[in-house]
Amino acid sequence: MHVSFSYHPNGKLRERELNDSRTKTTELTLFYDDGIMERNTMWVNGTGNQVYYYQSGQVKKVERYKNKKIISADYFKQDGTAMTEKEARKIEEKNPPDYKKYIEENKTIPGMPPSYPGGPAGFSSFFSRNFKPPQNNSSQPLESVTVTFYLDKAGFAKDIKVSGSSNRDLEIEIQTVFRRMSPWNMNGHESYGPIKYTINLSGY
Repeated sequence: MHVSFSYHPNGKLRERELNDSRTKTTELTLFYDDGIMERNTMWVNGTGNQVYYYQSGQVKKVERYKNKKIISADYFKQDGTAMTEKEARKIEEKNPPDYKKYIEENKTIPGMPPSYPGGPAGFSSFFSRNFKPPQNNSSQPLESVTVTFYLDKAGFAKDIKVSGSSNRDLEIEIQTVFRRMSPWNMNGHESYGPIKYTINLSGY
C-alpha cells in the first residue's frame, strides 16, 4: 500500500492519494485551498466513480468508470439541479479555470512543498511519543489547539505559536515538542510557512 500527500502554499492539504496493489484500490482526494473537497476518486481495478465539487461543497459532476474508461456522467448546477453536458460546457467556457492565479501562487515553489518524514501518520506517531501533558493540566479536559510555525532552510520548525489553549504550561510543552521535531524534507525550499496543525489533544 502506498499513501502520498501534497499541500497548498498556505499549508492546507491539497491532495491525498492511496494505492493498494493487493486489492487494486485507488482513492484520490483533492481539496481547494480553504479545505473544501474539490474531487474524490474511488476505483477498484479501474472501476468506480469520480465526483467533482464546487467550492461551496455542492456536487458539480459525477463520472462513472469501468476499466478506467468513462461510461457515463451527470452534471449539476450550483443550486443542485441537474443539467446537460452541453450546458456544463457552456458554463465552463464562460468561467475557465483560473490558471493564472494558480501559476502566481506556485511560481516561487521549486517542486513539491516540504514534507514531514512519514507524512501526517509519521507526525502523529512522533507527537504521541513525545507529548507529556503538564501535571497541572492532568485533571482538566484536554483541548484542541492550533500550532503555527515556519521551517528554516534545514527543515527545522521555528517561530512556533500555539493558539486555542488557556494553559501556558501546555503551550510551552507543545512548543518544546515541536522544537524536537525531525527536520522536514524541504524539497528545495529555502524557507517555508506558515504551516498550521490543529491537534486534538484528547487523542494523546
